[in-house]
Amino acid sequence: MKAFISILLTYFLVLIGSTAHGTHIRAGEIRAERLSCTGLSYKITLIIYTNTASPTHPGGWSGGGTLSWGEGSMRVPQITNVTLVNSTLKIGMVTFTKEVLFSREGTFTISYEESHRNVSTLNIPNSRDDIDFYVENQLIVSASLCDSSPSFLIPPVDQACRGIAFFHNPGASDPDGDSLSYSLTIPKGNNGVTISGYENPNHSKFYTGLNYQQANMTKNGPPAFGIHATSGLLTWDAPGAIGAYNIAIKVTQWKKNPVDSTWQQFGYVIRDMQIEVLDCKNRPPSITSVQDVCVLAGELVSLNAKGKDLDFDNVIIEVFTDIVSFKESAASVKYTGVMQSTLPDTAHVEINWRPDCIRVREQSYTVVLKITDNPIEGPKLVNFKVWNIKVVAPAPIWKKSTLDLVKRYTELEWDSYACANANKIQVWRKVDSYSYTPGKCEPGLPKFLGYSLIAEKAIGQTSFIDTNYGRGLVVGATYCYRIMAYFNSPASTPSLVSIEKCVGPIEADAPVITHVSVENTSVEEGKIRVSWRSPFNINTTQFPKPYEYEVYRAQGFIGDSSLTKAGRVQDTTFVDTNINSKGKKFNYRVVLYSKPQNATSIVPVDTSAIASSERLSVVPGEKQIGLVWRDSVPWSNVAQNRPYHLIYRGVENDYTDKMILIDSVNVAVNCFTYLDKGRYNNEPIRDDKRYSYRIVTRGTYGNPKISLQQNYSQVITTYPISKLVPCEQTLHINSIKCDEYWNNRNCDQKEFSNTISWGIKDLSGCRRDIKAFTIYSASTSDGEYSLLAASVTDTVYVDKGLPSFSRCYRVSALDRLGIEGPLSDSVCNDNCPYYILPNVFTPNADGFNDSFNANFDRFLNGEITTEGPIRCPRFVLEVNLKIYNRWGNEVYHYKSNDGGSIAIEWDGKDTNGHELATGVYFYSAKVTFNVMDPTQQIQEIKGWVQLVR
Repeated sequence: MKAFISILLTYFLVLIGSTAHGTHIRAGEIRAERLSCTGLSYKITLIIYTNTASPTHPGGWSGGGTLSWGEGSMRVPQITNVTLVNSTLKIGMVTFTKEVLFSREGTFTISYEESHRNVSTLNIPNSRDDIDFYVENQLIVSASLCDSSPSFLIPPVDQACRGIAFFHNPGASDPDGDSLSYSLTIPKGNNGVTISGYENPNHSKFYTGLNYQQANMTKNGPPAFGIHATSGLLTWDAPGAIGAYNIAIKVTQWKKNPVDSTWQQFGYVIRDMQIEVLDCKNRPPSITSVQDVCVLAGELVSLNAKGKDLDFDNVIIEVFTDIVSFKESAASVKYTGVMQSTLPDTAHVEINWRPDCIRVREQSYTVVLKITDNPIEGPKLVNFKVWNIKVVAPAPIWKKSTLDLVKRYTELEWDSYACANANKIQVWRKVDSYSYTPGKCEPGLPKFLGYSLIAEKAIGQTSFIDTNYGRGLVVGATYCYRIMAYFNSPASTPSLVSIEKCVGPIEADAPVITHVSVENTSVEEGKIRVSWRSPFNINTTQFPKPYEYEVYRAQGFIGDSSLTKAGRVQDTTFVDTNINSKGKKFNYRVVLYSKPQNATSIVPVDTSAIASSERLSVVPGEKQIGLVWRDSVPWSNVAQNRPYHLIYRGVENDYTDKMILIDSVNVAVNCFTYLDKGRYNNEPIRDDKRYSYRIVTRGTYGNPKISLQQNYSQVITTYPISKLVPCEQTLHINSIKCDEYWNNRNCDQKEFSNTISWGIKDLSGCRRDIKAFTIYSASTSDGEYSLLAASVTDTVYVDKGLPSFSRCYRVSALDRLGIEGPLSDSVCNDNCPYYILPNVFTPNADGFNDSFNANFDRFLNGEITTEGPIRCPRFVLEVNLKIYNRWGNEVYHYKSNDGGSIAIEWDGKDTNGHELATGVYFYSAKVTFNVMDPTQQIQEIKGWVQLVR
C-alpha cells in the first residue's frame, strides 16, 4: 500500500497546478430508482468510490464531471459528503442524487463522465490523465412497468496479491425481483467510447518473467479471469505484474414476458473499478460450501456458514443481502465482528429467515457471504459464497367436486388461499389422469402433463363451474383438474400446483368421436377418415336402434367456418374424400339420428364433440429437420400409459405406403415436437435429399370402455437448410416453322406470342422443393435479361401481346425457403423474314399485276398463279430499291422510309414520272429485316423484271 500511495503522491507533485485531478476515483456506478409508479419520475444516484488521501473531490472543479440522462445533463457540483468505507486503504464513498422527470417512455442512457481517469493503469495502453472516467446505466422507462435499476451491495475495496487468486462480487440486487446476469465489458472513456487497446488483466504481457502456462495459483495452468454469469463471482486466478488494473462489470436486467414466458433484456448497470495488485504472501480465506434452498412461504429457513483461513488469521464474515433490511419478515443474522479461524473454533455466521407470502417471487433471493482475513502484515484478502433462497407459494387445497351428469358440468370448490397477496387462482384441466407430485422447488404446471388453462378466478373466489365453455363436458371422457395461485408482482410467479381431482367418465349418451385420420394428402383428392363409438349409455327404449349418423366438416381446428355436411351413414366410420388435406385443416362432428319411441320419423338426437385433424409442420435446420404437430380434440393425446407418438419418414418420395417408421417420441417429455438428426440407420440428413414426414398420435378418453385408434397427420415435405440451391431448369421454346408460317393467312397479324416450357435438369446436388418459377426475357441471347414474370407455379408459360416473335428467355426456380436457383440456358424464338419480288408486271390498269409489288396474291412453285397460299412481306422494316435499264442506268429510286409501303408498288414510270418502255429491267433492293442475327438484318436482293404494256 505504501508503494501505491507513493506513486500517487509523486504523480500529484509533478502535475500540481495542472489539470491532473482524476487520481481520486477508484470505482463508480449509477443507480436509478422509480419514485412513483403513477409517473415517470426517477431518483438518479451517482456513487463514486474515492481515494480519501487525494485532495481532489469528484465533480465541481474545472473539467469536472457531467451527469447526463438522455433528456438533459448537468455539471455535478463538488461532492464532499465522504463516507469512509475502508480506513486502512483510505477508501471513501461519495454520492450525488438528482431527481429527473422523463417526458416520455423509451430507452435512456444515464451516464457520468469526469475528466482525468487514474494514470498508470497497466491494462489501459499509454494510460494518461486525458482519458476520462465514465460509467453508464441503461434505463427503460415504461408507464406500465414500474421498474428500478439494480444496485450493488458490496463495495469494490479489496486488494490482490501477485500469484494469489483474487475474488470480487458486486452483490447486485434488483428491487423488482428481475433476473440478473453478469458479464465483463470493456471500460469506456471520453464521450462514452470504449477505451482503445484495452487488455484483460490476465493478458500474457502482464506475466513477464513467468511461465504463462503455469501462472495460476496452483501452478498447473494459465491465469484465468472471468465472472460467473449468475452468481456474480469475479475470479482472477492469479494476478501477475504489480500495479493497478481497470475492469468494468456489466449487470444486465431481464424481465419475464407473461405471455410466452420468455426472458427479455430490460436495461443494464455498469460498475467501473480498479484492482490494486501488490507483492504479498497472504492466502485467501474460504467459506464452507452452502446449499441453495427452496422454502414455502411461512416456513423457517436457516444457514450456519463456517469459514477458515489457511494461514490461521482472524477473519470477519459479512452478509450482504436485501432480506435483512425488509420491513416485513426480515431475516436475522447472528455473528461477531472478529472471529477466530483456527480449529476447532471455526468462524461461523448464522442466518434465520421466515419469509411470508409477500416474498413469493420467480427469482431466488441472493445472500452473498464475504469472508476477509486479517494478517499480521500485508493486505487483507477475501473470498465469497453465494446462497440462493427461493420462496415458493403453497399449493391451493381442494374442498370438493360435484359432477352433474344431466347438465354435463362439474362444480369445483377449494379452500380460501393462504396467500392473500396472490392475484388469481388458475383452473387447469385435462382428459384422463396423470400422476404428478411436484418438488418444493417446482412451482407451476409443466406443459408435458397436457393440462389446459380453462379459467382464472379472483383470489377471493373459491369455486368454479366447468361447463366446457357452455358446450357441456364431452361424453365418455374422464376429466381431471388442478389449481394453482398466480402472483403478478414482482414478476409472473405461479404457486405449487394442487393435487389432481378427477370426475367421470361422463355418460356416453351421444356419439364418441375417436378418429380423425388423414389417409391421403392431396390438394384435390385428399381423404380423411372419421370414426366414432356409438352411444353406449343411451336409453335404448327411448331411442331404439338402428341409428344413422350425419358427419359435418368445417375448416380450422375449431369453429364452424364453411360448415358442410360431408355425408350420412349407418356405419360408425366415414371417409371424407376429394378435399384439400394438404393445404387445409378440418374439424368434424357427428350427429346421431334415431326414431324415438312412438315417433313417426327419424330425428336428430345428439351431437358428438368436435375433433380436428392432426396438423404437422416442419422447421428445417442445418443437417436436421424439426417437426411440430397440433390438434384440437376432445380426448387427450398425452396419455401416461401411451405416451409415444410415432414418426414416419420418406426420402425422395411422399407416398404413405413407402414411408417407414424411424422413431417415436415421448410427448410427456418432449411435447408435440421431434428433431430428426438422421439417427435412423445412422444416416445423416443430406442437403440434397427431400424428406417427407407423417406422424401418428395416440391418446385416451380416460375411459376403459373407449379404445382410441391411432390418428395420422397429413404428409409434409421439405429439405434441410443448406447452401444448396434449387435445381437448374431445362428450357424449351415452341420454335416457329417458317414454311408453315409463310403459308398461313396472317399478313395482317399485329400481335404475336411465344410458348415456353421447362423441367428439372439435374436431380443430384440441388433442391427439388420448388415453390415457383421466375421468367426473364431479353431482346437477344447475350443481351440484358429483365424480369418478365414472377411466382409462376406452372411449367408452361405463354408470352402474349408481342410485337414479333423475336425474344429470348431464361427461367429460374424458387424453393420453399425463398432461395432462387441458377438461370437456365437461354432459348430464343426469331422471326421468319420473307421478301420476294415478281419477274413480270403489266401496268395496263386491268386490275391484275398492275404494279411491281411484293404483295402479290398467289405464288406457287416460284410462279405467280391464281391458286396457292397468299404470300406477303414478313417482318420487313425498310426497303431501299433501285431500278436499272439494260445499259445500267438508274431509272427509278424508292425508299419505304420516305413514307411509302414496304411492298413498293412501282407503276413502271421513271423517277420523273415518265412511262418506261416495255422491256427487261434490273433491280437492287436493300431490305432491312426484324431479326436477331445482325448479319441477317440487312440483305441485298437482286434480280430482273419484265415490264409488259
